[in-house]
Amino acid sequence: MYSAEIVGALANNLSPSFSMASKWENEVKKEFETYLRVNGWPPSSLGSRFFSSPWSKDIPPPLLDTLRSFQHLIAYYESASDIENEDSRIKNNYLIFATRRLFHLPMECPLSPSHETIRLAILAYCSSRIWSTPLSPCVDTIMKALRPALAQSFNKLQNTAPDLLFWILFIFGFSTQNMQYQPWIATHIRQSAKSLKLESWNDALPVLEVFFFVCRSPQDPAISYWTSAISSEPFGVQKQVQNRT
Repeated sequence: MYSAEIVGALANNLSPSFSMASKWENEVKKEFETYLRVNGWPPSSLGSRFFSSPWSKDIPPPLLDTLRSFQHLIAYYESASDIENEDSRIKNNYLIFATRRLFHLPMECPLSPSHETIRLAILAYCSSRIWSTPLSPCVDTIMKALRPALAQSFNKLQNTAPDLLFWILFIFGFSTQNMQYQPWIATHIRQSAKSLKLESWNDALPVLEVFFFVCRSPQDPAISYWTSAISSEPFGVQKQVQNRT
């Protein structure tokens, strides 16, 4: 029930309407905390920039706690090979809990426009990479919420956190299939990559990985998206040419 509610909320840019049973919520948190205490996590740079950057000190504690939750969850989901086990049940339940909290964060604490873009980018990443079914319409809804938040924070991010800005732009560009947004996103990705001196995918990948991103294979669609976005051709032209060959 809770997972279906989250998908509906994503599609309509609304907070989940049902309250979680407090008993279930407490059990989920306890199970996940026990799992982390027993198993730990291998050292990883995934998400490290959220906690070690000069701008990290300005992140509100509730958002920072949620970022740590997703750091663990994304590391698991991007590396898991066996999804039919008890550990998966624990993490699937915690993913639902953490996603709901991500929805409710604006009501829990004030978020600046730049922090709101981080929140929305995590929702977009999970919609396109973590949830088991494609949620492209959900990403498009999130994208509509991103534009005004990013418009208000763009200059600040560009000046104080250009690598974070690149990650946000790339995640939204890769996640949405709506061509309405692609020219705008691709233009800013090219500008952002140029300012960071990212000339190839091998340059861009380490920047993405210290936020929330895992390249799954040499055939990861994200690589093709990078090639299209960074091209000087209008977005989509290269893809059309490739489809004809």
